[in-house]
Amino acid sequence: MDSVTINDDSLSADENTTEIEEKARHGKNQLRITIITVSAFLLLAIIIFVSATTISRYNTNKEPGQYSSIYAPSNASTIKAVCATTRYPDSCYHSISAASSPNFSLDNPEKVFMLSLLVARAAVSNATFMSEFLAAATADPAAKAALQDCKELFSSAGDHLNDTLALLPADISLASSSQIIEMRTLLSAAVADQATCAEGVAATHLKARMQAATVNSTEYTSNSLAIATHFAGYFDMLPFLFHRKLLDAPGGDDAYYNGKFTVNVTVAKEGTGDLESIGDAIAKAPERSLTPFVIYVKEGVYKEYVVVGESKWNVVVLGDGMHRTLVVGNRSRADGSTAYKSATFSKPLSSPKFIIAH
Repeated sequence: MDSVTINDDSLSADENTTEIEEKARHGKNQLRITIITVSAFLLLAIIIFVSATTISRYNTNKEPGQYSSIYAPSNASTIKAVCATTRYPDSCYHSISAASSPNFSLDNPEKVFMLSLLVARAAVSNATFMSEFLAAATADPAAKAALQDCKELFSSAGDHLNDTLALLPADISLASSSQIIEMRTLLSAAVADQATCAEGVAATHLKARMQAATVNSTEYTSNSLAIATHFAGYFDMLPFLFHRKLLDAPGGDDAYYNGKFTVNVTVAKEGTGDLESIGDAIAKAPERSLTPFVIYVKEGVYKEYVVVGESKWNVVVLGDGMHRTLVVGNRSRADGSTAYKSATFSKPLSSPKFIIAH
C-alpha cells in the first residue's frame, strides 16, 4: 500500500493562509461597520439640516409680531420653557438647540414643537437604518426576525411623525380639538411602535446594541408627545383628551358603537352565516373603501391568523363578547415567531383605520 506523506510546510502554509483570510474578512466587516456608522451620522446630520431649513422657511412666512409669545423671546429660553414639560428635558433641549440656527427665531412654542418633530423624525430614520443593518449582520434567526420587526415598526413611527407634521397648523392656538387629539394619537402610536421593538429584541443578544441605537429616537418622540399634551392643556383642550378618539366626532366612528351601522358580512363557525372564516370575510372587503365595511363574527373559537391587507381600509370587526368570540393561535418563540408576528389579528402599520370591538 502506498504511503501518504504529510507535508508540514504545506499545513503551515494553509494555516497561515486561513489566518490571513480570517483577518481580511474581519477587517472588511469592521470597515463595513465603520462606513455604515459614519453614513448613519451623516444621514442624521443631513436630515437635521433639512429640518432647520424647513423651520427657517416657516419662520420667514410669518408676519412680524403675528404671535404674542407665551414664552421668553430668546431661542434658549423658549426651548427650555417648552422642554421643561417633557420627560427628558435635557435631551429635548440639547437636540432642539443643536438643530436650531441663529438665523431664525423660535419666537413661539409651535416652532419648537415643529423642530422637535423634525429632530424625532431624523432619529427614527437613523434607528430604521440601524435596524436594517443589524438584521443583515446577525446570523441569529431570532434576532434577525426581531430586528426585521423593528425596521417595520420604526418605519411606521416615521410615518406617524410625518402625519403629525402635516397636521400641525401655523398657529397652534387655532388648532381644533380633533387636530390636537389626532396629533397626540399619532405620537402615542409612534411611541408604542418603538416600545414594541424594544420588547421584541429584549430576549436577543442585540438588546444593548439596539437600546444604544434607539435611545435618541425613543426620547425625542416622547418629548414631542409631551409637548403636544402641554399645548392641549395650555389651550384648555384637556377635557377633549379624556375621551377616546373613536368617540370624538358625532356621527363619525362612534356610530359603530351605537347601532348606526349595517353589517356587510356575517361569519359563523357552524355555517349559519355568510362565511365560516374571518380571513375570508376580510378578503371580501372592498379595496380602499372610504366607508366602513362591517364584519359580524358570531360566538365561537376561530383558529386562524387574520391579516388585514394594506389596501383594506375602514374595516370593522364586531364579536359577541370578550369571552364568546375568540380568535386563537399557537405561534411562539419556540417555533421562531416573534411576539409582534404572533398576533392573531394584524394589519400593515400604514393601513388606515381598523377597528375591533366586542
